[in-house]
Amino acid sequence: MNFVSKLFLITIVFTQLLIAQQNYQDVVYLKNGSIIKGMIIEQVPGSSLKIQTKDESVFVYKMDEVEKMTKEEVSAPVPVQNSIHFGNVANSPHDVSLFIKPLGFVLFGPSIAAEFKVAPSSSIGASIRLTGLGNLSQEISDYSSFDEGSMAIGFTTKYLFPRYDSRHGFFVGSLIEYGWGSGTDTYSYDYYDYDMGRMWTSTTVYEYEHSYLSLISNFGFRWVFSSFLMEIGLNFGAAYEIEDIQTSPESIEYENDIYLIYALDIAIGLGF
Repeated sequence: MNFVSKLFLITIVFTQLLIAQQNYQDVVYLKNGSIIKGMIIEQVPGSSLKIQTKDESVFVYKMDEVEKMTKEEVSAPVPVQNSIHFGNVANSPHDVSLFIKPLGFVLFGPSIAAEFKVAPSSSIGASIRLTGLGNLSQEISDYSSFDEGSMAIGFTTKYLFPRYDSRHGFFVGSLIEYGWGSGTDTYSYDYYDYDMGRMWTSTTVYEYEHSYLSLISNFGFRWVFSSFLMEIGLNFGAAYEIEDIQTSPESIEYENDIYLIYALDIAIGLGF
């Protein structure tokens, strides 16, 4: 397993662990009957503990005051009705977010993505990329004419720091993408026919078909302004060619290459 595959696997595992962790919280039962829910941020065995609640308040208790400590599943929040505030927590936890990535016209193709919240700070999603419309896709391909119908579909995971109900925050995520496409290339050369005493031009048209699987990790920063969202991040990973067929009137050739990917990513979207 090469370095890129290991890095992508670590990102996947890390993201999934964070998603799973979001479903549980620490619960401290005190001897006076109080129940404190949040996250234990410091604990001195036999002496004391610190717990941070959802509103970011921090409480300190001596172990003599504690009856027991458990981890319990986070209950679903009660929906807030008729409360819309610019950048306020009441309107920030979007269950569904839709994004468009226009920088893809310059790079590997514009894409549209949908994210679905599965935990307070975590989401999964799907994307569609029109690789044939990307300028860099055209430049690095073997084709002089790249089929504009070439495209890719993907599955995404994302974890936002510190929480989705915050206005802004850093994020880390991953993308598995399958793509396919086709194109043509024309090769011409001149040669002299000594028997006829003249120049001739020979032209050969090559047809290409390809498919690939990309494994990409990403990180960046998200801004949340009520329902308007914006992200700037970096993508890095690799694309593995599953199939690359070059066909000409004389032959058929097969290639399999691996391409490293690293690119700036900008996304704008709406949350619902």
